[in-house]
Amino acid sequence: MDPFRRRTPCRRSMDQAAVRRSLYPHLGGNGTRGQGGSQSRRGLRPGSLAEPRRPWRSCNRYCNRQRLCRRSRPCRLERGFRADGRALGHQCQRLRSVLAQCQDPYAPQSRRVQETHRRHLAADGRISRAGDLSLKGTAVARRKDKIKLGAFLLFTGHHVAAWRHPKASVGTEFEHYLELARLAEAAKFDTIFFADGVAARIKDVEAASRNAHNGVYPFEPVTLLSALSSVTRNIGLIATASTSYSDPYNLARQFSSLDRLSGGRAGWNLVTSSDPDAAYNFGHETQILHSDRYERAEEFADVVLGLWDSWEDDAFLRDRQSGRYFDPAKLHRLNHSGRHFKIRGPLNIPRSPQGRPVVVQAGASEPGKELAARTAEAIFAAQITLEEATGFYADVKARLAKYGRSHEDLKILPGIFPTVGRTQSEAQEKFESLQELIQPEVGLNLISQLSGVDLRDFPLDGPVPENPPSTNAGKSRQALVLDLARRENLSIRQLYLRIAGARGHWQVVGTPNEIADALEERFENYGADGFNIMAPIMPGGLADFIELVVPELRRRGLFRHEYEGATLRENLGLKRPENRLAANGGAVAAE
Repeated sequence: MDPFRRRTPCRRSMDQAAVRRSLYPHLGGNGTRGQGGSQSRRGLRPGSLAEPRRPWRSCNRYCNRQRLCRRSRPCRLERGFRADGRALGHQCQRLRSVLAQCQDPYAPQSRRVQETHRRHLAADGRISRAGDLSLKGTAVARRKDKIKLGAFLLFTGHHVAAWRHPKASVGTEFEHYLELARLAEAAKFDTIFFADGVAARIKDVEAASRNAHNGVYPFEPVTLLSALSSVTRNIGLIATASTSYSDPYNLARQFSSLDRLSGGRAGWNLVTSSDPDAAYNFGHETQILHSDRYERAEEFADVVLGLWDSWEDDAFLRDRQSGRYFDPAKLHRLNHSGRHFKIRGPLNIPRSPQGRPVVVQAGASEPGKELAARTAEAIFAAQITLEEATGFYADVKARLAKYGRSHEDLKILPGIFPTVGRTQSEAQEKFESLQELIQPEVGLNLISQLSGVDLRDFPLDGPVPENPPSTNAGKSRQALVLDLARRENLSIRQLYLRIAGARGHWQVVGTPNEIADALEERFENYGADGFNIMAPIMPGGLADFIELVVPELRRRGLFRHEYEGATLRENLGLKRPENRLAANGGAVAAE
């Protein structure tokens, strides 16, 4: 794409000496070399960032070709720098300050002005935890990858009162999920995703009796996805399973089976189960401590990943003539012995076409982010503001290097609750029609579940209590909800109205262009690699997003027209994992 395609006048507000000083601080104050003397361009070593003969040149020839403004301006394609504004080694921030004089040539006319900060690129050319850069009006090269989209399927819809809406399906039969899966696959979504819990949330029976999302699910997700695998061809199938209340060998078998049934489209969403009632269904007297849950999850993940490497890809010969069914040298026992588990292996299921299921994680606490950086290949995140999203993205991606991983090995997919209308008033009307159906008992119970704080004895129109007790449940979600209440100075009633749809995730109400603007802004500013779509009601909310927003994303070149491959890894842009046990040189081969 031509970097000066946009037909709007450029803006130059820096003189040539100022530009030279910004680009080349190692030179003298007037842009010439200091005490080191002059240096000919012919004498520069390849890759040197010393000043070329003309550190500033006119872009008239580009402007003439596109009939743009003919005034000279600093050229983005200057020797020694990449066209996306990154210096080959340093000077990145200084160059960006110069590029800010030109408008973004890639941005569509409808794109909102980028007003907040973005984490800029690290040693491997993606991001860094240091040095936020203001992007207001900055010319930033567009990302080369495309947005990933997942459909987070929750029966009736994600709004806490969706079940009361006349257009919401009951969502308790297989046919309902079949319709949604086919709808998402026809739109070329990357995945469908199911949450899960191992306890009915009926501590407050009165509130639970008024809420469809009370922990009672129509189906166990692995069973449901196994059925859907036979009627879909390309879309990924991600189910949630707990490390606190599951056995790693059985879980490895279940997801490996799903992966093979689907032809390599399975994913495991690893959770530690923050629901305090779950402990009582598995022989515990009290909830497992947050730190202990994550310690167990670390070992659990290691065991499952090791079991999935029990067999090499070509281990099964099935050679009738020689009588050899599998190659013993390509069988590997795990022989794990740890604090929580002692498992010999091997897994009694072969590897799948994508090697093993994709590992997804949703925690945003410090232990959760560290676990994700070490083991996860996708994160279902929950940040509301762009600043929070870019900070989380930068933080987690920066942790990957110490585990020998690259930024491409982990996709961050925050949830978004979009209410779409052809006009702003239509979108707002749809949203308000759901808000009016919220019952106070249900709203208070929702806050209690997300924050771990019982607010039933406080006035609804009073403030959220200061300094509530720390929870042993979901710490990151408690922080998110309470920070939202403080930041926006919300009463208890306003807080539950604010989170009734997205449950602490990002919520957007608007037209297709406005929602596409919001998604594009967060994607281009490295706040997300894609999004998990949480439709307000089912099936209408998902159908609206597909009909109205997806075409706009495609028009902007942000979303695919066809699947890239047959497996979930191929479509998410994840590499196929090597067999780590085989890579150890056969040290753990079966005896």
